[in-house]
Amino acid sequence: MNILRIMLNAPPFKGGAENRIHEISKVLAKKHKITVLTGGIPEGKEKVVDGIRYIYFGDMNIFTGFKNDSLSEMIKWLIDVSRYIFFKNINIKRFEGTYLRAMADWLNKNGKDYDIIINEFTPGAIRPISNYPYSLNVIHLRYSLFDTFEKSTKFGWKFNWLEVPYYYLFQQFLFLTNKNFIVCKTDDANAIHFLNKNAKIKVIHPAADPSLRKAKTEEKNFILYMGRIDKYQKGLDLLLEAFAELNCKEKLVVAGDGYDLLELKEKVKDLDIKNRVKFVGWVAGNSKRKLLTKCKFVVMPSRIEGLSLTSLEAAYCGKAILGTNAVAHGLPNVYLIELNKQDIYRGLITLLNNSKLRKKLGNKGRKAANKFSWESSAGLEEDSYNQIFNNNKLKSEITGFDENLKNIFKRPSF
Repeated sequence: MNILRIMLNAPPFKGGAENRIHEISKVLAKKHKITVLTGGIPEGKEKVVDGIRYIYFGDMNIFTGFKNDSLSEMIKWLIDVSRYIFFKNINIKRFEGTYLRAMADWLNKNGKDYDIIINEFTPGAIRPISNYPYSLNVIHLRYSLFDTFEKSTKFGWKFNWLEVPYYYLFQQFLFLTNKNFIVCKTDDANAIHFLNKNAKIKVIHPAADPSLRKAKTEEKNFILYMGRIDKYQKGLDLLLEAFAELNCKEKLVVAGDGYDLLELKEKVKDLDIKNRVKFVGWVAGNSKRKLLTKCKFVVMPSRIEGLSLTSLEAAYCGKAILGTNAVAHGLPNVYLIELNKQDIYRGLITLLNNSKLRKKLGNKGRKAANKFSWESSAGLEEDSYNQIFNNNKLKSEITGFDENLKNIFKRPSF
């Protein structure tokens, strides 16, 4: 089968979604021809990684063509993007030379050569792939209306404010107008089904490096945050404020990078905890393994989260996670906290002072992690492709629908 995938970011894989796409494609590439359209490297460049052909379209930032933070510019930008998404109008001056135009042109020329096209929720790909009968949408992260309003009120009216509303609005459009979906967690399946009763949805969990299951662990005097440096989505603003109030010998190690890194470092200075917080940048391989296996526990106070790579890696390593409901998704190694500074503070104290609880949660996580593997996930995706290609219809598999439907309403999601 000739398979085309569309994703936002290119190797190296600094996010869980990108890692999931690559690992599953790597397994499938043993039997199928896999091409990935992506960004991050100047347009026109190609390379093969682990048997997967990557074609790059430069900067795939959805805000390409955005000039300033004025309200009038925001409105003009939204009108142009809406013309593109809803009315298939790609001949818009703002998008000349951008990935939106380049990708649409490439698909018009080459899309017919592929048996199935998979949109890994790249917003600009919604319209181009709607022209093809054999298409599938993979949702790694679902935004809610609550997230939209919270980000705008907390971080103000500025350019970055558009990110969550943009994803939210076009995800709703995608859910209502498409029929075949793969999601990473059950509550996302429930939410799509709530909007579109005709949608065919399959839940396929991601996985992590299987060698971590047998990794030897110990506890050094540090707590670990690992992931993208995004103060809003990852709750890092609240984490630093809570950690600043702790009187403990343990340090907070922050592993990752992102567009909020400099601002977060300034916040550390303002809170006078520079000597207690260590930024180590993006890590991989042995550096990542050492941090995961030697931390006391992992902290993930996220506002929005999929079934993240970090949470699975922590489970594989038998480490407890201090996390919000956005992180848990049934993982038994998560010690749940509410999304506020006081509860994060309480959770930090609880896990720091209770080694038996850390060990109990970690052991449960390691046991649960045995059900996750890239081979299993890739096999389920392959079944989905065959169902769509042979019958133009995905067989829905939403596990625990009635039990998990209530999760949608734990906060105002719609």
